[in-house]
Amino acid sequence: FGCLAAERTYPCFRAQTSPVLDGEIAGDAAWRSMPVATGFSVLGGDYTVAKQTAVQACWDQDALYIGVTCEEPDIAHMKLQVRDGGPGWLDDGIELFLQPPGGKVYQFITTAGAARTAWEGAADGFGYEAAASKNADGYCLEMRFPFALLETRAQEGDLWRGNFCRNIFTRNSGGDQ
Repeated sequence: FGCLAAERTYPCFRAQTSPVLDGEIAGDAAWRSMPVATGFSVLGGDYTVAKQTAVQACWDQDALYIGVTCEEPDIAHMKLQVRDGGPGWLDDGIELFLQPPGGKVYQFITTAGAARTAWEGAADGFGYEAAASKNADGYCLEMRFPFALLETRAQEGDLWRGNFCRNIFTRNSGGDQ
């Protein structure tokens, strides 16, 4: 199936092997063959130069997987305070909006520390898994969304709508927010 946002389409392939949810995208065979979506822009502005984001997605018989790599030159200054169920939009992290074919819209927030919050659609904000890792250049997130949580199953050829947002609060380098 594909994820559609404006005129952009992402080809989301069925994984040969499911990703290992450990926050480590590089080196995971499941992510190696998946397309990378990047070239994100600052909300209401131009292409983000200082802190780019790369997103990948795949699925298996039971779940949708999202992998995110975030450039973050200020990683040493990041102060993550939100825990599971808290106001995830107040920490550095990502927001994911999904709409399966004919289904409702879901909003999930995952912080750079892997704290999870479902804001829209999902009855269980903890019904998905998340893992994070950090390095000197940024952080990675991996998420697993069971199809039971999304009240659907993926089928070859499905077209899902989606949108992705990155929340950036750490700005010591002056970078994007």
